[in-house]
Amino acid sequence: MFARIICLITFFTALGCGLIGGVFFAFSSFVLPALARLPGLQGLSAMQSINVVVLNRSFLGVFLGTAVLCATLAVDAVARWSAPHAGLRLAGALAYLLGSLLITKELNVPWNDALAAVQPHSKDAVARWLEFVAGWSFWNHARTAASVLAAALLTLAASGCTRYWECAPPDRARQSQLPDRLSQTGLYDNGDPQQIAASVQSFTPQFELWSDGAQKRRWLSLPPGQSVDQRDPDNWQFPVGTQLWKEFTVQGVRVETRLLRKIGAGDEDWVATAYVWLRDGSDAVATPNGASNALGTAHDVPAAGQCLACHGGRKSFVLGYSAVQLGYATLPGSETDRRALGYLHANCGHCHNQDRPGAASARCYNPENELDFWLRTDRLRSVADTPTFQSGRGVAFEPGDPDSSRMIELMSDRGFLRQMPPLGTEVVDERGLGSVRAWISTLH
Repeated sequence: MFARIICLITFFTALGCGLIGGVFFAFSSFVLPALARLPGLQGLSAMQSINVVVLNRSFLGVFLGTAVLCATLAVDAVARWSAPHAGLRLAGALAYLLGSLLITKELNVPWNDALAAVQPHSKDAVARWLEFVAGWSFWNHARTAASVLAAALLTLAASGCTRYWECAPPDRARQSQLPDRLSQTGLYDNGDPQQIAASVQSFTPQFELWSDGAQKRRWLSLPPGQSVDQRDPDNWQFPVGTQLWKEFTVQGVRVETRLLRKIGAGDEDWVATAYVWLRDGSDAVATPNGASNALGTAHDVPAAGQCLACHGGRKSFVLGYSAVQLGYATLPGSETDRRALGYLHANCGHCHNQDRPGAASARCYNPENELDFWLRTDRLRSVADTPTFQSGRGVAFEPGDPDSSRMIELMSDRGFLRQMPPLGTEVVDERGLGSVRAWISTLH
C-alpha cells in the first residue's frame, strides 16, 4: 500500500509542477512582454494588480501544496533510496523546491515587493518598471525551466510505478516448439501419467518458492550424453534440449505442470508454458495464457510471459536446480540464519539481485533497486558477508526490529501493489514470515 501511495503522490506532484510551470511560462512567453508594450505606465499598474490578485487560494494552494508534496517525495527518496526511481523523484522534487519555490521566495517576490512600492506618477517610475521587466523576467525564465524539468522527471518516475506487472507474451514461433499435451513432452513413459520416464530425474530444492501451500514435484531431463556445466557455481549452464517440469497439486487436485525447455545456445533461448490437467487426470493441455481458479481450486496458473519474467532474472534461467538449492554450498550462521537466507533466496532472489541479465525488451517484475537476495557461493563466509544482509540492512529490514521492517510489512500483506512476493501467491506464508521475523530479531 505504501508504494502505491508514493506513486500517487508522484503523479499529483508532477501535475502540480506542470501547472505551475505553465503559469510561469505564460508570463515569460507573452504576459509580461505584452504588459511592457502598453503605453505609458499602464503595464506597471497592471502588473501591480496581478501581484495582488495572484495571492489567492487556488494559485497558492497549488504552488505551496506542490512544494509540500515535493518535500514528502524528497524525504521518502532519501529514506528508501533503493526503491524504484527514488533518484528521479529526488531530482524532480529538488528541481521544484530549489528552482521554483526558492527562486520565487528569494528573487521574484522581492522584485514584486519593490514594484508594489513604486508610485505610477513618480519621476523614476518608468526606469524602475523597465528594471523590473528585465530582472523579474530573467528569474521567471529560470523558475519556468525548473518547474518544467521537475514535471518531466516526476512524470518519468510516476510512469515507472505502473504496469510493471503486465508481462508481454512470449514469441509465438518459440512457443510453437512445445507440444500441445504434457504426455508429448517426454516426462512420462509411453505417455502414461502414472509412470515417470526412466531418463527423467526427480529433485527437490532445499528452499522452496511459496505457492500458497501447493504440493510440488520436480523433474529434470538432459539430452543423452550431456551434462550440466557447473564451472560457474552461481550460474549453471544447461545443454540444448534440457527440460524441467514442476507439478502443482492443490487441495488434493493435480492442477498444472509447468515446463521449461532449452531450445538454443543463448542464455535467453528458453521456452516455458504451463499444462493444465484435464479433470479425468488423463493428460494436461498447454495453457500459454494462464488460467484463474483452475479446476475449481483457488490456484491461478501463470501465463507463459510471467514464467519468463521470473526465470529471466538469472543467467542460468533455472532457479531451483543449483549449487545452493541442491545443498552443494553450505549457508552460514545458525539454523535461524540459514532458514531465512534460504527463504529470501528462493522467494525474492530471482527478482532482487544485481546480476540480472539484460533483455531484448522491457522485462516485467524487474525491480530497479539495490536489493540483492540471491546467495552466491563466494559470499557465504558469514551472514554479514551475504548480499542479502549487506543490501537489505536499513532498507528492507531493520536489524533487531522486525515490526519496523519494510520487508515484514510486505510479506505480511496481500493485495495489488502491496505484497511480496508480488506474483503467484494470494495467501501469506506464515511459516516463512516467522522465519524471517525470527532472523531479523537476532540481527544487530
